Amino acid sequence: MPPKLLRWVAEKLDFQTAVDLVDKGVRPGDEVAGILRTLTGQHQEWMAERLLEHGMPVEPDNYDALYACVSNQAPGAAKLLLDRGIDLEQYQLWAEHRPKGEGTRKPWRSWPHIGLNRETAPSRRIRPWAV
Repeated sequence: MPPKLLRWVAEKLDFQTAVDLVDKGVRPGDEVAGILRTLTGQHQEWMAERLLEHGMPVEPDNYDALYACVSNQAPGAAKLLLDRGIDLEQYQLWAEHRPKGEGTRKPWRSWPHIGLNRETAPSRRIRPWAV
């Protein structure tokens, strides 16, 4: 099945079909950041979290996926991504060098509001209980 199918289903907020696709092994590939951006942008963080919990694959260097969660104030989904191996320091470096026009504010400025703190984060990555 094409990766865009999962994004299309998520955009329709069809939770059961999205979970079924993830459970059947549909891999979103490059669409995962768009899926998370869509869901968290529509205040459906719970759905993003459930898809991640059901095993929606996210590569550990997919900083766009983490950025989508952080910029849309979705702490639960962001913490799940960090728990699954996205490196916080590498994400910060990536965010510092984003081209202008792709979200120019420092994404960690909003972290205290969502339970993440750059200064108190462990050197490799943040754990959900270390806020």
